[in-house]
Amino acid sequence: MRFRASSRMVATGVLVLIVTLVTFTGCKPGASLTTTRTTTTPRIVSQTTSTTAVTQAAGTTTQTAKPTTVPAAAPNGPYGELKTAEPGFNKETFDPPKSDRVTIQAFSAPMLDYLVRQAPDGKETGIAEKFEMAPDGLSWIFHIRKGVLFHDGTTLTARDVKFNLDREASKDAFNPYVRDAQDRVEITDDYTVRVYTKGVQPFYWRFVSMLSGNQGVMAPKDYIEKNGLAYYLNRPIGTGPFKFVSRIPGDSVVYEALDKHYRKVPAFKKLTIFVVPEETTRVAMLKTGQADVAGLALDSVPSVEAAGLSTATLVGSQAGFILWGAYDPRAKTMPVGDIKVRQALSLAINREEIGATVFQKKMQPAMPPGTVAGQPEIDNAYWQAQAAKAYRYDPQAARQLLKDAGYPNGFPIKLFSYPLGALTFLAPLAPVIQGYWLKVGVQAEIIPIDYTVFRQYARSAPNKGIADQMLGQASPHGSGFKDVPGQGMSTYFTIAGSFDLGSSAIGQNAELDRLVNAVMSEPDNKKRGDMFAKALQWVLDMYAFMPIGTVPAVIGYRANVSLVLPPTAPAVPLYAEDAMHAK
Repeated sequence: MRFRASSRMVATGVLVLIVTLVTFTGCKPGASLTTTRTTTTPRIVSQTTSTTAVTQAAGTTTQTAKPTTVPAAAPNGPYGELKTAEPGFNKETFDPPKSDRVTIQAFSAPMLDYLVRQAPDGKETGIAEKFEMAPDGLSWIFHIRKGVLFHDGTTLTARDVKFNLDREASKDAFNPYVRDAQDRVEITDDYTVRVYTKGVQPFYWRFVSMLSGNQGVMAPKDYIEKNGLAYYLNRPIGTGPFKFVSRIPGDSVVYEALDKHYRKVPAFKKLTIFVVPEETTRVAMLKTGQADVAGLALDSVPSVEAAGLSTATLVGSQAGFILWGAYDPRAKTMPVGDIKVRQALSLAINREEIGATVFQKKMQPAMPPGTVAGQPEIDNAYWQAQAAKAYRYDPQAARQLLKDAGYPNGFPIKLFSYPLGALTFLAPLAPVIQGYWLKVGVQAEIIPIDYTVFRQYARSAPNKGIADQMLGQASPHGSGFKDVPGQGMSTYFTIAGSFDLGSSAIGQNAELDRLVNAVMSEPDNKKRGDMFAKALQWVLDMYAFMPIGTVPAVIGYRANVSLVLPPTAPAVPLYAEDAMHAK
């Protein structure tokens, strides 16, 4: 087992304080979460005054002052260290356009700023102090906050904003949302930017906000153009409240809090984020004090709470599995090319049992692909009922469908298993799926694979198909919370998306591609709702991405930190500036 050196252990003289962590479920915005916590009697830090002699006239009485105890003053400015242990960094790059959600949220967010940022109280703050859609609906105007400084002391202006939005719209950018919505960016003056969109784009501002996860992040134009991108990637700067200090690839990244910042000065002077893929190591680090906060798998919760530590849930993600190449003509003669087989593989899975055992009764029912429980702008109860019918447990029907499809004795299939950031449930899900499929005759071979290698195999850019290694195979997968209607489906089922499970790029399900894109650009609520419902039913009936249920991410934390997180918080490093010393 990998373990941290003793030099990273918390010093024995560190204060024991009460922790209060306020967080929310990620499934229903605004809902309160009751956290499990252990309260420890606080230790009072005190100082004793020196003994003095007091001489009085008229009687000349000398008395010795009694020692008094007063609380020590809190240090001025940031102090102490906050250490978090994250399951993964994914791409581990400081280049925003090449980053995915996990990379930004767990790795680089502390030093960067979004054009639009969501504060824990729900207010939108960030580089843009205000923004609005033009009356004709064909452009967005962003008014840039004055006085925002990069960590080298230079001022952020509209030139930096245009530079970053143009890069997000490039063909090499990881996510397609800005590229699909943005036509061009014009600078009105030093602190005003107008973004012309491809038709009406009511959700463009969300694409360049913290809600997107990895778009709308501001890097320094002049710094990169003067020194080169490679230099920036090794010596990154941003406008966030933490500045970069050092990095050990595959191990950790260290930041230091600024003493002044336009939005907020952090409470902790030093922030160390460890990447620790091994669940047992993260738990050990948390228990021994080598980490103050750590991402946890659900089955670690009882052990962590039994050790006197506390836990809380973050935003939920849809757990499920993908059958790669379901609509790819190359897989037409493979088992997954037959919808009867895909339905059988779904019917073989006992989702209720998985929720009760693997996910510790914290899993919410399955939703259609690309959505999670609590998804905005849809009838959640209706779609949970529809998903329950489609994804019911019926192994007898599964065997019959396999027989009807010509596989009475089952068939072999590879089940690629990879870590995906905070989605710690993916690793234990693979053997569970393997076991259920074996009961209906399907022999799944689990293939552990690094996420970066998986991304090379899976479709990741327009007009690139699934690699031969993945074609006709399967993998557990997770779909995160998406605030924009249709955004989750766009990721998985459109030409511009990351995966294109419907093979729209080669002419399959082309109408679905148009429908999903229309959902994301329709300003009329009623029309958008009708189109969204049609698209949801479409992807539900495809049996290419089959959800199992909505699973919350979980963190464990020690008694020296207090946090306030918004309902949609996916990771602690994203809100490191809001971490406080517990009192």
